[in-house]
Amino acid sequence: MEVQYLDFFDPLEAQTESAEEEKSPIAKEHRERRRKFDLLEIPDKILFRKAYGVMQFLEKMKFTPPQKGHSIHVITGGNVDMICYLQYILLHYEHLEHVMISTWCLGGSELLMMEDWHKQGKVKVYDMLCGEHCRNQYKVEWAKLMRMQEAGIVDRCVCSTNHSKIILIDTGTDKIVIETSSNFNMNPRIEQGCITVNDELYDFFFSYFDVIFKDPSQATLKKEASK
Repeated sequence: MEVQYLDFFDPLEAQTESAEEEKSPIAKEHRERRRKFDLLEIPDKILFRKAYGVMQFLEKMKFTPPQKGHSIHVITGGNVDMICYLQYILLHYEHLEHVMISTWCLGGSELLMMEDWHKQGKVKVYDMLCGEHCRNQYKVEWAKLMRMQEAGIVDRCVCSTNHSKIILIDTGTDKIVIETSSNFNMNPRIEQGCITVNDELYDFFFSYFDVIFKDPSQATLKKEASK
């Protein structure tokens, strides 16, 4: 096993600092000093990453492009949400044909970033599968999402009994699956994620989500179908 340490990461420090982040300007100074990152790479093409904060995440991940046959596993100590993974993908691909996002929550700034990428020609179109509470608990964000759908930025948009956090990306040449515990809004919690370039895995998730987009009542797997 080949191990390369870029730096030391203390999850307890990251977690403590997340709680202090909005309380003191001193905490900001500490945060800038204490955000850490390390790297573990092993020969069977499984990569491991640790990061705290979106800037550190993107700064280090830009040197690790997605590759077929590779799986990148990520653990983050706070301030890394689903949109950060899309930012990472766009560091390595100039254009994405289709992006499907499955999330429990919505974030306003994340929707603005989606809109901006579409206007820049970086993302052709999105599908959005949201939790059933999004219409009522995220009214402003949901209204924005509806306007994006009217503008053709978002194609399919559905609320369902959904709690999965997955991004499916078709670049035109590669099919990428991002599985993560983080939602589509920023938070200071520890989250994990996995980035895989694999057509079969993409098709596995897409075939199921496609059924939900066509009929949201089919979100819950029937017992006989899950055996």
